[in-house]
Amino acid sequence: MRPRPAEFLIPALLVALLVLAPQRAHAFDEDAGHNGKIFATVMYNVPLEYAGTVTEVLVRPGDKVKEGQPLIRFKLKDESILAILQYLSLDRTIINTQISLADNEIRITDLNKEYESAKRLSAAQMGSADLLRTLKHNVEQLRDKSRLLAGLMKIDKNELDNRRAIVERKLGVSMQDGNVPESGELLSPMEGEVLLVDPSLRAGGIVPALPAAVTIGRTNPVEVRTRVFEAEIPGLRIGGKATVQVVSLDGVRAGVVSHIDRYPDDMNVDRPSYYNVRIELPNDDDLLRPGFKTVVKFIPEDKNP
Repeated sequence: MRPRPAEFLIPALLVALLVLAPQRAHAFDEDAGHNGKIFATVMYNVPLEYAGTVTEVLVRPGDKVKEGQPLIRFKLKDESILAILQYLSLDRTIINTQISLADNEIRITDLNKEYESAKRLSAAQMGSADLLRTLKHNVEQLRDKSRLLAGLMKIDKNELDNRRAIVERKLGVSMQDGNVPESGELLSPMEGEVLLVDPSLRAGGIVPALPAAVTIGRTNPVEVRTRVFEAEIPGLRIGGKATVQVVSLDGVRAGVVSHIDRYPDDMNVDRPSYYNVRIELPNDDDLLRPGFKTVVKFIPEDKNP
C-alpha cells in the first residue's frame, strides 16, 4: 500500500518548523554585536529670546565653556525693547495702586476727624448715635480697603521683580534703575562643550529670536545608545560592563550599562520588541563625539563582577 501524501507532509512540516524556529538570542553571544551611536550625556539648547543685531560671536563648536560664560553679544531691535517694556508694564499698575492707597489714607484721616468730632458731640448728648456708628463703619471699611490695596501692591511688586529677573537672565545683563539696556549677552547655562552654533549668528547679522542659538553639551563621559531584543533583556543589568568599538577609531573601550528601558519602543503585537539600552563611556582623551557609530558587546555576568 502506497503512503498517502499527507503522511509525508506532516513530518516535513515539523522539520521545517524546527529549522526555521528562531533560536533564543543572548546579549553575551560571541557574535552578539549591537549597533549604536554616541550622544552627549547632557545637552541644552540655549535660546536667543529677543530679535536683534549680532555684534560678536564669542564661541565656536568644540570650545569648552563655563556656566555663565558669554556666548554671543547682541544689540536689541526696537521691537524687542518695546516688547520688554510691555512685559514690564506692571510698574504702572503699581503706581496706580499706590495713588489709590494714598487717596484712601486721606479719606480715612478725614473720616477719623469727623468721627472724633461726632464722638464728642454724642458724649455731650448733642450728636446722633446713628451718625457715630455710620462714621465708624465707614472708617473700618476704608481701612479694609487699604489692607487689600497694600496686599495687591505687594503681589504686583513681587511679580514685577520676577519679570525683571527673567528679562535680566534672558539679556545676560542687569537693568540699571529699571531701564531696558540696548545690548545683551547670551550666557551659557552650564559647563560643557559647544556642540552647535546657529549659522545665522554672524557679527553684523540681524537675527530673529532663535530656539537654539547655541547648543551646549557634556561630552565626558559620553553615552552610547543601542537597542537589544527582548530575549536579551534578562542577561542585562544596570552597572553591567560592556565593550564599545567606535567604528571610526582604533581599539575597544570599556563602558558601563547606565540605563535599560522598562518599556519597548514598539508595542505592535505583530512585531518583536526591542528595548533601548545606554552605556556610559569615559571620554578623557576627548576623541569621542556625538554621532559616532559604535558596536557594543556586553560582558557575561561571570566575567562581570
